[in-house]
Amino acid sequence: MREYVSGLFLILDSRKYTDDLAFIGISPFEGQQTIVVKGGNRETSTRGKALDIGNAIKAKLYKRHHYYLTESEIVESFSFLKSDLTTIVLFQILLAVLKQTYFLAERQFFFSLYNSLLDINISKDVERAQLGIFLLIMKVLNFYDILEFPITCQICGNTIYQGNFDFLGFYCEKHKANNGSEFSLFTNTTRIDFLKTVLKDLLNVTVTFNPVIATLSLDQTQED
Repeated sequence: MREYVSGLFLILDSRKYTDDLAFIGISPFEGQQTIVVKGGNRETSTRGKALDIGNAIKAKLYKRHHYYLTESEIVESFSFLKSDLTTIVLFQILLAVLKQTYFLAERQFFFSLYNSLLDINISKDVERAQLGIFLLIMKVLNFYDILEFPITCQICGNTIYQGNFDFLGFYCEKHKANNGSEFSLFTNTTRIDFLKTVLKDLLNVTVTFNPVIATLSLDQTQED
């Protein structure tokens, strides 16, 4: 007998799997799962378009060696977060962090993150969206004890927004270490450079970016 699962999933990544498509999604009840979409990689299939990275979907799955998608409906495409290049980069860094950290089901954490993304998307404010996603990334890193946030100086303990850091910790302008990487949290360019360096140093993750296409319509799929 097949085991069926239904719920909300946020899509973090996808890859080709012969004629099928496999995507990684996180759920408040199932944790992180790799889900196979039968025939999803065929040119005639509409499923791949509905399963863009960053979409939130309501999905029905069955389990047989792997999880397989039988039905899906786009709940939120976060189209505003995919409408600006800098916002897309920050959004995909957030998804990359979640891919490396969110393995077990954490209901309260998931909905806190998801509702924050909904609020940011609805705001239609580019500056607020970029700062909001950056702060979400920092909170996720803090939640998993990967990075203390707000950042404090290793020596004086003051909260810092620019300075220097190395494997021993973070330092304010006054107590900068002789070696390490400089950082500033005041502009998007330096925030992105900071995040890429932190992920490489603390999680050994090199962030690469994939095109994200906004999908505005709902899609109902059935098992091939």
